[in-house]
Amino acid sequence: METATGGETALEPVNSLGSSSGAVRTCSVDEFTTIWALQRSKFAWLLGAGTSASAGVPLATSIRDRLLFDRYAVEQQLVRQTMDDTDPAWVQRVHTYFDGKNGMPRLGSDGDYSAAFERCLPDESARKALLRELIEHVRPGFGQRIFGGLVMAGACDLVITTNFDRLIEQGINEAGRAGTAEDVPLPRELNVAGLDSTARATTAIQERQWPLVLKLHGDFREKRLKNTTDELQREDATLRQFVADVSRQFGIAISGYSGRDTCVMEMLEATVDIPGAWPYGVWWFTRPGEQVSQLVRSLLARAADNGVAATVVVADSFDDTMAALARQVHVEDTLRQYLDRLHPKPRRTPAALPAHSRQWPVLRFNALPVLEASVEVTRVEIPAGWTRSEVRRALHPRNQWPVVVNGPGEMLCLGDPHLAVALLADAANQKSLPAPGPATTAHLNLLADDTPFHQQTLLRQVVAHLITQRLPVRMQTSKDGTPELIITPPADGEPAAFGTARAQLADAYAGQLYGSLPKNYGLTATGLNRRWAEEVRLSFDIRAGRSWLLFTPYTWIAEPARDLHAGPQGATANGAAAGVGTGRGAGRRGSELGRTGDDGFEVDPANPWRAEVWAKRRFNEKWAAIIGVWSGLLAPDDATVLTSLPQADSGGRPSVRPGLRIVLGRTNAYSRPA
Repeated sequence: METATGGETALEPVNSLGSSSGAVRTCSVDEFTTIWALQRSKFAWLLGAGTSASAGVPLATSIRDRLLFDRYAVEQQLVRQTMDDTDPAWVQRVHTYFDGKNGMPRLGSDGDYSAAFERCLPDESARKALLRELIEHVRPGFGQRIFGGLVMAGACDLVITTNFDRLIEQGINEAGRAGTAEDVPLPRELNVAGLDSTARATTAIQERQWPLVLKLHGDFREKRLKNTTDELQREDATLRQFVADVSRQFGIAISGYSGRDTCVMEMLEATVDIPGAWPYGVWWFTRPGEQVSQLVRSLLARAADNGVAATVVVADSFDDTMAALARQVHVEDTLRQYLDRLHPKPRRTPAALPAHSRQWPVLRFNALPVLEASVEVTRVEIPAGWTRSEVRRALHPRNQWPVVVNGPGEMLCLGDPHLAVALLADAANQKSLPAPGPATTAHLNLLADDTPFHQQTLLRQVVAHLITQRLPVRMQTSKDGTPELIITPPADGEPAAFGTARAQLADAYAGQLYGSLPKNYGLTATGLNRRWAEEVRLSFDIRAGRSWLLFTPYTWIAEPARDLHAGPQGATANGAAAGVGTGRGAGRRGSELGRTGDDGFEVDPANPWRAEVWAKRRFNEKWAAIIGVWSGLLAPDDATVLTSLPQADSGGRPSVRPGLRIVLGRTNAYSRPA
């Protein structure tokens, strides 16, 4: 419900809506932001230790562990300097010693923080010294600075906090200085009331001296602090009464506070029993997936039973909440500029791609951007009982069906759907397999976020076949589905560009691109020497918000005469500086000259030869040359468009395939300068 007041729109107190009474509800931070923006000055804020965590103030558990480590060193007569607080073994050792014994309650219980002070640091002056050490030099974080700007803009009059630090006050003062024009007086003067200045709280509510920061547990610079259970139970009666009085004027948003202080929770419970308390609701902030404590649940249920609107707000952090509020509030131009400057740079941002003409003072990666990838495919339902090899063999001859990919319950291919079903049905009759389902035509965007894995496999195979039309390479597929593009020798009638490409590759590799191995490296099944050739293996990945075609240079070697067990791969095919893959799937077959390793598995005798070849290419200069020439051949243009592919209805001759469009960028992924 909304009412017009003075030309502005204001939201009525939440607990005036009958539907809100009697139940605790949950909302997102976006929903809260919308409500807050309409009645922001009607919200008081109760801020706990979690609001200071991003600024570097240790949480209660960290301070507790610090105290327990100190005490453990004393009781065990250990040198404290040798105990690493971050070592899980040390943490476990100390926790085991104090968990529910040796003067401590169960760690993680509501009273363990206060008990640690009582057990390990009972002297008040020592506690103040510790807190001064932990807090004094910490500066306000993003959330406190944004919150300070909101206070100076009049979006908050009252802040209640259990924190000892002064980050809230510093954030407000900083916003006042930086967010106000130099020739304009500060619009608001901050008042602070603590254990040594309770009269300020009373004066503030009587004379409406806002904004006010009320420090329930004191300030680390004051004479009094509240750390231990006894001190917390003696919550100052003046401050408790102040909170009760202001509860009739505001709603309250509680952020960064666990609700583990019994005295504070009792104070809040007392307020929700007051008729007309918190007319704009009680809003408790918690992180996604976290459960609020039993004390918090009891408070919210009690508030709802008394007609106070009680809501749990799910928000990632105090900083994120403040950022959302800052985007909604209307402020003066100078303060808006201050708030906008506060937004931190993202920890990770996609780097802009450099122009292709740029010199490369950085490490060049074997990855090219995939700008577009769409294809029109034939999709045939394949019932259970078929194997991949049976589907592949059914569609023949292979050169007319260059791409066949199996997925869950379906087969994808490039070709006429009626012919595909006919070939599969024929194979089903011959082998007594279930009849294939109907065939349909589908247009796929292979770069969509929800692209399944078998469609990514389709992308790799399509790209590989398209490249064979432009470069002197042939394609074969490894057992794991990885397309391999193997350099071929010259052939009669090939395009002149193939010879130019081989020359560029030979210059980069500084040697031969193909040949035969001596007999001592094994023979083929026909008794011939094993052939070898340079190749690249294609894969697909998504990083930094972009789709990438990865091409990994490797050396292909023809299979030996007989199968052997998968064995050790020997030395890697390259050095670490080059970053080439170790040849997944290669060397898995032995030869008639195979030898047995220490683990009983036979290994390919050609592995050492391959390793020696790549050891000479492990330096960055050689690797960069190889990557450079492959990049230029795979994607010679700023937007290299690939569309030509053999079709089943064209006699296997390359032609432009309708609905097929792959576009590669020419600029590699790269690392930042060191």
